[in-house]
Amino acid sequence: MHFADTLTGEFNRHANQKSEYAFLESGSILVNSLAFLYAKTNDPDLLKQADLLVDYSFSNKNQETGLVINSPARDRWDQHTSTTEIGLWGLNILKATKNIPDDMMNKWVKVVEEAISPWLKYGFDTEKGMFYGALNITNAQPIPRTDDYPYKPDTYADIWNPLFPTHNYPMQFAECCLELYKITNNQIYRESSDRWYKHVLNQLGSRNNHTLYAENYARVIYFLFHYGRAFNNQEAIDWAEILANEAVSNLFIRENQMFRSHTKEMRYDAVDGVGLLYFPLSWLQTGKSSELSQVFF
Repeated sequence: MHFADTLTGEFNRHANQKSEYAFLESGSILVNSLAFLYAKTNDPDLLKQADLLVDYSFSNKNQETGLVINSPARDRWDQHTSTTEIGLWGLNILKATKNIPDDMMNKWVKVVEEAISPWLKYGFDTEKGMFYGALNITNAQPIPRTDDYPYKPDTYADIWNPLFPTHNYPMQFAECCLELYKITNNQIYRESSDRWYKHVLNQLGSRNNHTLYAENYARVIYFLFHYGRAFNNQEAIDWAEILANEAVSNLFIRENQMFRSHTKEMRYDAVDGVGLLYFPLSWLQTGKSSELSQVFF
């Protein structure tokens, strides 16, 4: 029902078979789900469907800049824009490769590399030490935030912005670079991981200006912990521990023995990432990560 066209692979965030919102995020979740189902069933049609989805999003890129369009189906702002959502797309596809044959895995890894490489080339502001929130697909120029429409990225990707969907996924992009370095050992991804680390350091001081959500804490801690371990960076691990202690202090309500979702309300919402926060807290406590956590990150 998510396919708008079973021949081209066009999909829709909504399960209504219409040509509407082919967001990268939604497509990558479908790919990951189909790959998981393929691993359980060995049904080749599931793998073909997943490959169609990958090809559809990747084919909708600007031929000059190589930037992949956020959502090509409707003529609105995101049809002319590429955001850090491409990093989330890449991360989900890399996770999906654990469930597919080697030949398809090699193809998808190369697709992810080619899809994110323009962002690594154009998307980092060396003076500010941060990645932009959005790039114009035709000229690769950063798109500054100039209006109050809430569902757009800020001028720079914001690691603490919890609003969904702003098509702002900096920590997932950072995780994608770490994963690519692990797979390929290519120094380009070491450099891009270093840049994401710099980006995180430059935004740590702004966290008190935000409502702090469990998911944002979880993803920042996750990246710092795994970056620190991958590159023997004790400063990153120290920051992960500082933020973990801060998250517990801010979110754990001792009289009730439970976490709240964020710092502005005394409530627990399942979608706010409390479950995600348990994983990095556990890793820091034990030094070990659970295979189960790969389902979520």
